[in-house]
Amino acid sequence: MTVIDHPQELAWRQGEAETAALMGTINVAVARLVSTIRMLIDTEGWGGHGIRSVEHWVTWKAGLARRRADDLVRIARRIDELPDCWALFQAGRLTEDAMVRIARRVPSERDEEVAGWAPAMLVSQLQRALASCPELPDPDPDRQPAPSLRERFLHLHDTPDGWLSGEFCLPPHEAPGLRTGLAAARDAEFRDRQGLDAAADVEGAPGRHVVTNVDALVRMASEAADALDPTLATRATAASATRSCSTTTSTPAASLVPASSTWEPSCPTPWRAT
Repeated sequence: MTVIDHPQELAWRQGEAETAALMGTINVAVARLVSTIRMLIDTEGWGGHGIRSVEHWVTWKAGLARRRADDLVRIARRIDELPDCWALFQAGRLTEDAMVRIARRVPSERDEEVAGWAPAMLVSQLQRALASCPELPDPDPDRQPAPSLRERFLHLHDTPDGWLSGEFCLPPHEAPGLRTGLAAARDAEFRDRQGLDAAADVEGAPGRHVVTNVDALVRMASEAADALDPTLATRATAASATRSCSTTTSTPAASLVPASSTWEPSCPTPWRAT
């Protein structure tokens, strides 16, 4: 079997060719969407009842998150200022991620220069190269920021094997209270496990990191249940479970994550805005 006939080598070549072709198609398709957005901007075709901005229209009609809609609109507003980079994007030679970073930071007078080396760079390299350039102001300074669409919620999900998972979202005025409660519960749990006095200062104590926010959350929930309904006796149950778990806890093994490689594809010397 020759090297070229090796299954792994064949898979690499096939995957590389397929990925390059698909990403070229995706880049061209996103560029067409950006062209459509530019048309809507120029004609104010996005306007309608309840539509606050072109970004709002894009989140609705394209089904995108607000951040991505903002990025595509920014590219659209800078098409005329970045003709060379825009041409590469239209041809599929720049990805959306690369074009977004260019639209955020590259001044119009640097367009041709950046277009000369950006296609050969990884997005991470491009981001470092542009880091010395301040982010440009919003091309539409009159645009009003969208109101927060977040809602206060707590969702819990039971799994068939008895585990409980969930997600939540709290507004800024309630978040500090939760953080304070978790910190207090962690300290109290650590004191109990170490047999310390309730007033003992545990800041910086060895092993304190072993008590996690999960432990703190369980502690908060059980103590709240006891306070609201003493007949539940949840703290006794939780303490018993904690003691049972603590007897089987072992010292974590050393990290098996290999040292990261220092190799990185070569790239042009980063330029700085004058």
